[in-house]
Order: sequence, then structure tokens, then C-alpha cells
Amino acid sequence: MLMRDPNKFTMIQWMPLCLTLAIVLVIAIAVYNSLALRFIVDDAYITMRYSRHLAEGHGPVYNLGERVEGYTNFLWMVILSLVYKIGLDMPSSSQILGITFGVGTLLVVWMLSFQLWGKRKWLTLLPLIILANNRTFTLWSTSGLETSLFTFLLTLSFYLSYVVLDNQLHTSGWLALSCLLLMLTRPEGAMITALVFLMLLFYRSRFRLSVFKKDVRAWLVVFIVPLMLYGLWKLYFYHDLLPNTFYNKVNSIQYFSRGFKYLSSFLVESWLYLWLIPIVVVFIIRRPFPWMMSWMVIVALYVLYTVWVGGDWMGFRYYAPIMPLMAMFLTWASSEVFAWFGERESVPKRVLGISAFSLYLVSVVCMSSASTYFPEKRHIFEELATRSMMNMPKSLAEETAEALAIVLKPDEVIAHSFAGFPAVYTDIRVIDMLGQNDPVISRQKISERSTPGHEKHAPPGYLSKNRAIFLYPWVVERVFFDDRVYTLKYKEGKYIKFNSTWSPAELVKRFGDEGFEIYYEGVLLNKIYSVSPLPSSINFDFETGNYKDWQVKGRAFDRRPAYPGKWDNTVRIKNYQGNFYVNSFLNNSDFETGELLSTPFTLSGNYIRFLIGGGYHPRKTCINLLVDGNVVKTASGNGSEEMHYVMWDVKKYRGESARIQIVDDSDEKWGHILIDDIAQVE
Repeated sequence: MLMRDPNKFTMIQWMPLCLTLAIVLVIAIAVYNSLALRFIVDDAYITMRYSRHLAEGHGPVYNLGERVEGYTNFLWMVILSLVYKIGLDMPSSSQILGITFGVGTLLVVWMLSFQLWGKRKWLTLLPLIILANNRTFTLWSTSGLETSLFTFLLTLSFYLSYVVLDNQLHTSGWLALSCLLLMLTRPEGAMITALVFLMLLFYRSRFRLSVFKKDVRAWLVVFIVPLMLYGLWKLYFYHDLLPNTFYNKVNSIQYFSRGFKYLSSFLVESWLYLWLIPIVVVFIIRRPFPWMMSWMVIVALYVLYTVWVGGDWMGFRYYAPIMPLMAMFLTWASSEVFAWFGERESVPKRVLGISAFSLYLVSVVCMSSASTYFPEKRHIFEELATRSMMNMPKSLAEETAEALAIVLKPDEVIAHSFAGFPAVYTDIRVIDMLGQNDPVISRQKISERSTPGHEKHAPPGYLSKNRAIFLYPWVVERVFFDDRVYTLKYKEGKYIKFNSTWSPAELVKRFGDEGFEIYYEGVLLNKIYSVSPLPSSINFDFETGNYKDWQVKGRAFDRRPAYPGKWDNTVRIKNYQGNFYVNSFLNNSDFETGELLSTPFTLSGNYIRFLIGGGYHPRKTCINLLVDGNVVKTASGNGSEEMHYVMWDVKKYRGESARIQIVDDSDEKWGHILIDDIAQVE
């Protein structure tokens, strides 16, 4: 008889060690994928600005002195405030915390899996393997947002609800605390908490009255009282229970069509419909126990909510929190299928069935992981921003703050549709042009839905009223010649590209006096505004109120120059000089055509400068310089009623006789031209 060596481990004895190593390996894969996909989204910087102001003693505000609740992640904002308070870097710390909560989620999933399917220890690895390789789950662990924290708290509530209903805890106080934190992390937590509480009431009310009373007391002390105190604080500080984002994003018009498209695109990219097949089939044939069924209903209602609001613009962020639960539902269905095949008396049928379904699960894991490792496999919903589009690195935020600190005064205002990265490291007042942090913009009405969170914009005149000096400021490394934008050089090799509500003359006076170079479409405005025009006897500025010195053909230019209020487009015309200018938008129409031709004059300067605006139709809506009857210089409008200076180099023609020709030979849209302040300069 052979004796077993007591120093050798059996397979059963090796199992815990192998399982532990497998769990560590899967978690390592999840961390690797999170780091490989890491990025910081602009919205994360919005929260960080609130966090920084809170840590500095100003309270959770976006702009100093303005109490507007433009965040929806109170708990995350407070955590980042503590991070900043102890001197740590918020962007890096937010990513570390995100990965930490992601790992915590995996551990909670395994703990629950072990309680439910501990007899099949290998099956407890299935949800971990799925999540570790799932792009939706790992991507949002390092975005700087609260998504990973919300996912962890939702999964923890899922686990604690099982523990409570399984009578492993005498009271549901820990569940109440988890739900409170969940609600303070994301607004969707309120809906989930309400459903969890109803589930708890339904099942726990069947127990002894003393148990039910303990639950009520626990929720009263742990959940209701803190929540009421939080609500009272919000009323005191913000004078509103609802965040400003509610008014900005929730509208009477809903967007089910976009929501369904958002959901279907997610199902395709994640291959989630392959998960749903066994879940639905097993649900119909072998009903899950009540706790599992209740959470399936909660997840289904959450998904319907995402459809109702039209989804999101930042990828599939809304579905990251439910991925652990979906992985658990698939594991439950798999357990039931394996149990069913295991009950077959026929060994071949049993082996064939288990092998076939195992192969199906392997296929599901591989296909669900494809978008993580193979970018070309990603099904991009055209209205969603990709990771590269959303990524706003910390270096960009720091560089923008440095540039603004150099060129702007503390009381000046900028406006941006990206309200995070330009604002996070500066206290300059920022107008959020999409309204998340602005109560005026957020409360506008809309007539049709578009991309959620991007439907409302600054109303006409709002930015001008607030004297926004920079619109859409962006740090660049060159002067832009082709865009209708200003470029300001603030140090060698570094420029700020921007639009402005200020006139060119105001910008030159503001920045030129401090030694900054400022360009518009590549033209150095400092030079244009610093030189005086050469004396001229010709009516080049049209301030005579007539077309003296000009031959008029056609009807487009009327019988005299335009003036403010003459035609409908004059309310939008900017930067003209004096009281009169050329405007071929006759009778509020682009239909008429015509021509202005100046009397001959001698080119006595090195340059000719002029203001131009209107439609961009080269050779049709244009201003020409004629020498010997030939066009030697030409310029067209820029598709804007905002006139800007153009300068022609005419040194080679100096001393020759020339004429200016202004042409409107277009009846198309924007078929008009604006001209003013023609002058020769040295």
C-alpha cells in the first residue's frame, strides 16, 4: 500500500493559493488597462476648481463671490478638496483614487461572488476577468471624474443589500451609509437609493417588528438626518436645493431617439447583447432569487433613465457603474446553466453542454475585450467624443493659467465652452459658455434637443455686457493667418489664440501699451493702429456721408454710405470707424449687385490699410487695387459682420496712379461686402 507524503500539497490544498494568485493577476491587468487608457476630461477640472476654492476658504464656488452649484459630485469634490489641502496634486491624485476605487470594486465583486458561488471557485473569477478587460469599466477609472467612486459605492450597496437580506447583519445601517454616499456622489444615486430602500422595506417587513424598527432607526440616523442637514446647507449657501446643472441639462423636451442610439452603440461596442442572451433565457426558465431580481429591475430602470436623458457626450460613461452588476448577472446565469448541465444523467451530454457553454463564455470575454486592446474594433457613435478628444492634460491647464496670469488683470473676464482646464489654476472670472456654471445661460429655453449638456449657449449680448476680453483662449505656438481669430504673443514662441468682444482698437490699447504683440489673421495690429494715415483729399473714410470721389454702378451700394441702423445687419456690424461705411446689404438683401470706383490717386505710401467684412466670395464680393487698369491686390470678406483690418504692401507701385474698386457681384448667401477707413500709410 502506497503512503501519501504528508509534506506534499494536494490539488485541494493548492486551490486557495492558485485562486489568490489569479485574483492578483486579474487586478494587475485591470490596473494596467486603466493606466494605458488614462486621460483627464475637462469636466474634471471644473470640479477641481470648486475643490481648490473650498480648500482655500472661499467655499465651493466656481467664480469667487458667485454662489452657483455647477457640480453634481459633492462627495468627490470634498475628497479632492482634502487632497489639495494636504498639498497633493489633484489631477494625479484623482487618477490614483480612481484606480483605487476600481480595485475596491473588483474586490467587492469577488467577495460577493465567493458567497454566492463559493462551491465553484473558478466561477468567482469570471466577473473579475470580464471587468478587468472591459474598456468601459477601466477607461473611466482614470478620467479625473467621480465615475469610479460611484461605481464602487453602487457595487458596495449591491453587496451590502445581499448581506442584509441574508441576515448576516442585524441592521441595515451600513447599507444606509453606502446609499447616502452614493447619493452624494452622483444625482442618479437618489433614484437608485429610493429603489434600494423600497426593496428593503418589501423584504424586511416580513421579519419581526423589532428587526423592521431597527432598519427604520438606522436609515433615520445614518441617511435621513445627514441628508436633511446637507439640504439645509445647500439652501443656505446656494439658495436652491437643485444644482445649476439641473436647469442646464433637464428640459421639457426629451431625446429618446438619441438615447436609444446611445444605448445601441454601447451594446455593439461592449458586445453586451451576448451577455444578455443567457441572462434573459435563464431569467425566464429559472427565475433568480428575489434579491437578484430586484437589482435587475434597478439596473433596467437606470438604463431607461439614460435613454430618457439622451445619453451622454463623453463616451459610455453612464454605463460604467452598472458593468460590475451586469458581470454578476452573467455569472449568475452561467452558474445556473452549468448547474443545469451538471444535472444531466448522460455523461456525454453533460460534458458537451458544459464544454459548449464554456466556449461561449470564452468568446464573450474575448469579444467584450476587443475594444480595449484593438482600437479599430471600437464602434464610434458619431456624436460621442473620443478619449483623445476629451483628454486635457495637466500641462495644458498649467500653461493656460500661466499665460492668463501674465497678460490679464485680476478683474478681467474670459469666456470658454471648455470651463475646466482654463479655469482650474486661476481665479480669473470665467463665463461657462455652455451654462453649467452660469445661472443665466442654464435657465434659457430650448426648442429642440441636441448633444446633452451642449444645447444652451450665451444669449446675444451677454458676453459683450460682461466685457469678456478673451473668448475660447487657447495656448498655441504660432500666429494664425487663416482663421478669424486674434493671436497674442505673451512670451517668446508662445501665443494665446482667442476671439473677443472687445474691438481691435481696444485690444491694441489694452495689450499694446504693455508691450504685447497682437495679431488678427496674421496682421500685426500694433503696427496698423500705431501709424497715422497719410493726408488724402479723397473721401476714403466716407465720413462726408456721400460717395464724393466715387463712381457708383448698380444698386447694391445705395445712393450714400450706410450708417448704424440703416439695414438689419448693422446691429451685428462691428469695428467700423466714425459714422459711415460701405455696406452692400441693400434693403436687407444680398440680391442686388454693384460697384464703387474711386477717382485716380497717387500711391504715396508703402502700404494701404482698410477695414473689411461681409461675405467671402473672392472676385465677387471684394475690394481691388487697380494699377493701369489691372487688379494688383484684392481681398474678400470673411463671412462675418465684424470688420477687420487688412494691409496691402504697395511699395513696388509707389508713385504710380491707382484706383480702388469695391465690388459686389454676388447674389448668393453672404453676397455683400463691408468696407471702411481706407488709408495710405508709411
